[in-house]
Amino acid sequence: MAGRDDGELVFTSPQGGPIRAHNFRPRIFNPAVAKSKLPKAITPHSLRHTFASLSIAAGADVKTLQAAMGHATAAMTLDVYADLFPARVGEVANALDAGRSKALGTIPDRPESVPETPEQQ
Repeated sequence: MAGRDDGELVFTSPQGGPIRAHNFRPRIFNPAVAKSKLPKAITPHSLRHTFASLSIAAGADVKTLQAAMGHATAAMTLDVYADLFPARVGEVANALDAGRSKALGTIPDRPESVPETPEQQ
């Protein structure tokens, strides 16, 4: 992307315009995969899923991922990627307990942390 302006296309047709969807894989994507020596099973969709997975692991929330993926709604994003978001039940419970204790000026009833998932109980 060096030397390109924001908003410029990453891949273009020989005339500089957008690539038609049916031409992208055979003309651009498949040769790039072959040249990279990556497994032939790599698809644009698998790269998209990898982006989403890495974004979630890096801390992206649902609305941020929705915008990045171009989904119409956060519900659509969750329908596809909900299983990738970490279970944070224990973290939320501990934060609520700490907030309650601070507000009351007391020591938490149970200083141990709450398990993140039912399997950890």
